[in-house]
Amino acid sequence: MSESQTIKKTLLLLTQEEMDLIDLWRLENRFTSRTAAIRALIGRGCRDYFSEDEDDRGTTLIDVQDEAPSVSG
Repeated sequence: MSESQTIKKTLLLLTQEEMDLIDLWRLENRFTSRTAAIRALIGRGCRDYFSEDEDDRGTTLIDVQDEAPSVSG
């Protein structure tokens, strides 16, 4: 496997509302797993962000928060 194909792991903290939206999108778009749906959404977001048409930027499923949700523990 080349360096660009190496799978990296990361921890993603989401609110219940964000998880519900991802699950809804996953089911509507017939993804078999939540992981596949999240990867697709990240890919779409990156393509939108780096698109040449700056007017398309900022159209997201979930409003991005500046701060991570608090973790109780």
